[in-house]
Amino acid sequence: MLKFANAVILLLLLGTAALFAYVYFGKPKAESRMLEGTLAKIIPAKVEGWASKDLPLGDTPEVERAARKILQASDYLSREYKSDDGSSAFGLYVAYWEKGKDGTANASSHTPDRCWVENGWKNHLDKKKSDYLFGDIDGIKIMPAYYRYMTFDRAGIRRNVLFWFIADGKRYDYGDGNTYVRNPIDYFKNMFISAFIGSPDLYFVRLDSETPFEELAKNPGFRKILKSLGENILSEGAAMRPAKQENSASGAKSNQN
Repeated sequence: MLKFANAVILLLLLGTAALFAYVYFGKPKAESRMLEGTLAKIIPAKVEGWASKDLPLGDTPEVERAARKILQASDYLSREYKSDDGSSAFGLYVAYWEKGKDGTANASSHTPDRCWVENGWKNHLDKKKSDYLFGDIDGIKIMPAYYRYMTFDRAGIRRNVLFWFIADGKRYDYGDGNTYVRNPIDYFKNMFISAFIGSPDLYFVRLDSETPFEELAKNPGFRKILKSLGENILSEGAAMRPAKQENSASGAKSNQN
């Protein structure tokens, strides 16, 4: 009986290993819905009252390469906005995985609950929310966000953080808890879906600022950025529509700092 049980366990492990190999190495590459660099062009770099600069994923080329390897994204945007009067600033990070590029189980794990905490931040879970609403932004209804309050105590830094994970045009449901430990049932369910059906277009969006978002939402420039995110990613079904690449080349020059 013991030998039989060990054989079953071995077969399950081998089957799981084969499935992982197929998911990450054996599936044919799907056509991307947008080119690398599109995110940086379709999200305005400069709006009234704000200037911005695009940031690398790491402080050194080595860290940058390592971060890209871990992320496996088809495109990403990392940008810092500062108000002209110096009173406010916020960060915007967006990652995009084209169909079949990475499984939902893996891509959805890149949350502040995990990545920020592993880099020394404290997650104040007593302040967390799973349904932060901006509501209607100039005719665009933004999906509910997950809210976190994070501090980096050694440097005295504090941040209000919002994040969304969008799969197949819909908000991914993390539930009400801490996403640091992934739900094993959801993890394996998404792994099998990715293997046999294929993963859809995936997006991760994060906003962070020392200024409360209730205050930022009153600012016309911030609302324009939020509206752009809503039109392209964060309104229901937006991430299913073709990316606005045809106008990006002409708009890129005017958006430079």
